[in-house]
Amino acid sequence: MAYSIYEGVWIDRSMGRLRGATITLSSANGALLLAFIATFITLVSIRLWRILSFMIHQTYATHKAHDGLHFQRQHTLRNTSSPAAAAKMFFLQLWYWRQTRMVVLRTLPWALFSLAYIGVFAVLAVFSSRVSDGASTSRLVLPEVCGVWAVNKSLSDDDRLQVSMEKGSFDAANAAGTAQSCYATNATSLSCNTSPVPMLPSDSKPVACPFGDDICFDGKAFEVKTKPIDSRAHLGINARSEDRVTYDRVLTCAPLVSKNYGKLVLDAAGDPDRVEYFYGPQPPNGTDTPYTYMYPIVRYNSNISYHVNIYEHRTTSNQYWLPINALNLTGGDIFLIFLEQNNVLHWKPNKDPVFGANKPNTNDTKTSLYRADRYVSPIACHQKHRFCNPNNNVCSVWNGRFEAVRTIESSDVNFNPAQLAAASRIVLASLMTSMNEAINSRASKCLRAQDKMDWLFQVPLPDNQWEIEVLAWAHQGLASLQAAVQEYTTGPTLPLEGGFMQKITSGVSPEVASKFELAVDQAWGDMCGTQIVHDNQGTINFSLLGVAIVFGMGIFITIFSFTIEPLTAWVQRKSGLGVTRAEAWHRDDNLHTLRLLFETHQRGTWKGSSDLVPVTVHPNEVFFYPEADSHGMAREVYQSVPTKGDERSA
Repeated sequence: MAYSIYEGVWIDRSMGRLRGATITLSSANGALLLAFIATFITLVSIRLWRILSFMIHQTYATHKAHDGLHFQRQHTLRNTSSPAAAAKMFFLQLWYWRQTRMVVLRTLPWALFSLAYIGVFAVLAVFSSRVSDGASTSRLVLPEVCGVWAVNKSLSDDDRLQVSMEKGSFDAANAAGTAQSCYATNATSLSCNTSPVPMLPSDSKPVACPFGDDICFDGKAFEVKTKPIDSRAHLGINARSEDRVTYDRVLTCAPLVSKNYGKLVLDAAGDPDRVEYFYGPQPPNGTDTPYTYMYPIVRYNSNISYHVNIYEHRTTSNQYWLPINALNLTGGDIFLIFLEQNNVLHWKPNKDPVFGANKPNTNDTKTSLYRADRYVSPIACHQKHRFCNPNNNVCSVWNGRFEAVRTIESSDVNFNPAQLAAASRIVLASLMTSMNEAINSRASKCLRAQDKMDWLFQVPLPDNQWEIEVLAWAHQGLASLQAAVQEYTTGPTLPLEGGFMQKITSGVSPEVASKFELAVDQAWGDMCGTQIVHDNQGTINFSLLGVAIVFGMGIFITIFSFTIEPLTAWVQRKSGLGVTRAEAWHRDDNLHTLRLLFETHQRGTWKGSSDLVPVTVHPNEVFFYPEADSHGMAREVYQSVPTKGDERSA
């Protein structure tokens, strides 16, 4: 089942419109986005530091007299663009002002705060990749050709049958492997995690015999009942909550007695030839051969292992077997299974009603081996299906899988067009997931008991082995259902010449179709792009909400960092409150501090004391930097040297 993963923006409906908004990228593009987010967070941290520095500076800016350490701290807050540079300056101030009163309390907290700030944003940058953790773990399948697998009608009947059997056998083998790997309580196979759920939920338990006339062996029966299978949560049809459906199926099986239902037939010489079993005839030969199954006794002593045959009675008119009244239950499909043990030799006896083996093997007096109690052990099963509408909690009646299409259209269930399309898709997928397909496609290897055999020798089996087999068949059907539903979008598991994906529509011409029928056709088309899986194929998911929050907050902080200073200064000047703080912020800027130094020592004639960048009155005026004397004091000597351009303009 080869398919690709959709890359782009989509919504995981199970998480809602906001939380479910997802960006799926390839591993390369995902790595680029993660790197960009980390870089973006680092840049935002610099702008946030600017905001914090401004706020702290304004808090301590007053018109009072202060010592030199105060002004250096203010100058540091005003002019350091990064917390690392600020931390360095605060530590230097701590050292060089160590003789000053309360220097530790006035510098060390700010140094530690700067380091903590660096640490916090370093962690944020590293963990920015977590923006993908809050995203959906599912992936959206990139559809190619959507529909239900069908055989080309241009083929001959024999070729069509051959193609169908080849695909059915392949699908059954795949489903059996999936069931054995993923439906075990300790399943660890990585392939189990590619479907929307590793296994469809079900419960199993012994129940009372559902059939009549005391036909069940010791009244035993075993039921496998699914929990409600949600079309979105379990089958991956990514629809809105109001467009979901739930699906239930129940399988009830019972071993049958063969006494009074079997007849030993002798050959012409009076020797046992065969055993005929009468559980209902097979049309159209019901009159000539009224028996259901015939077992040649020669197999009992041949080197033949297990063999299983199955007959099916559907609720539709297309019948392959007509059950006797005791087995003829309504509201579902009926299956009759015949298990032959033939020449299987058991190491230990067991009391299983189907695999019972308590007859000592008279052909080998040296080894204690045991043969089957019966030539053939029959099992009857009843399987029924129904759909429910989560919007009104109304369910369709229980019925067979081929009748489910009719029952889901019941007005009582009241499916909307999207629900009806989803339910129909599940029905079509379920048609080839019954007991019939689980056994017929693998008649010689459909038993779990065969996993414990060496040639004809059977390792000891538990007394409920038949229940293990029924559960395995039920699980195989559920695994097959998972694959069949997914196949609508992903394509067939085995591409075969002569097979194609048939588009599903109501079959009604758009000119005469009702509004509801047109909506159903639209829903079939929409489902083409709604299959989700857990197979990431190297892609990375990001939460669109998480990415939006990161970039939204980052952009806001960046814009705010560039506007907080002029806006605050404007408010302070307009209101008259905090004018001193505004002037202090302006004065402590490096360029204005340099301007004040030059003006104090008569270095040039300056203008723009209220501008962001002060300049000299004469643009080409040059002068020397104030020199320090032997005590480090600047000399009060005017050293401005006008240029020729300035002289011509004077």
